Amino acid sequence: MSDEQYKSLLIVNESKDASITLYIYVSCDLLCWMSFRSKIILPGEEYLYRSKDSFKFKLVARFEDKSKQTLLKPKTWVADILLKVTEDLRLKEGKLEDFPSEKRVCLRKLQRDKKIKTTSGKRNLYAILGLDIDQIRHMPREEQREAIKKGFREQIKRWHPDKNFGNEDKAKEVIMAWVVLLDDEKRARYHNEADYHKGWLSPQDGGRFSIRNDSQ
Repeated sequence: MSDEQYKSLLIVNESKDASITLYIYVSCDLLCWMSFRSKIILPGEEYLYRSKDSFKFKLVARFEDKSKQTLLKPKTWVADILLKVTEDLRLKEGKLEDFPSEKRVCLRKLQRDKKIKTTSGKRNLYAILGLDIDQIRHMPREEQREAIKKGFREQIKRWHPDKNFGNEDKAKEVIMAWVVLLDDEKRARYHNEADYHKGWLSPQDGGRFSIRNDSQ
């Protein structure tokens, strides 16, 4: 399908401490906008949404203290645009055709994401590390990282194949969970997929990580 047949929306988050949630509402008929999906865009990130079908979209800023602010009420797509969220949470709008380099970069990221995403299974990466996903996601970012590191150390000691009753496959799962959750971009992507009840781990990915005695 040619690029001209896609309806596109590029969101750029230039804020310092607000995660921007993009809600996409898909039309189920001419009068009804029922189903929706969401994407979290962290500070300093950008995201390109493309669809063959018409859609409405809404933007909400969320902060670490759990407060939120609606930046844009549901709006129907009428043209390819770029929406930039500034540091002071103002919205700047421009025609996407005026930003060809930004669009090209985002398209390359989309292609990369298709390669690294997996779809099999419905494993809870936090549970693999002995953590509660809802509890961790409400912590400040640095506390999240420390909890993830602690969970990894405890679980890798338990499952390392060099330990009594260890298991190599389970140890690989622990390493996979740690690699994903300790990386801000991968963790955000996993949160999005977890919210859609999708899986992350796959047998193909499990073979990429070797077990080492010094993996603590």
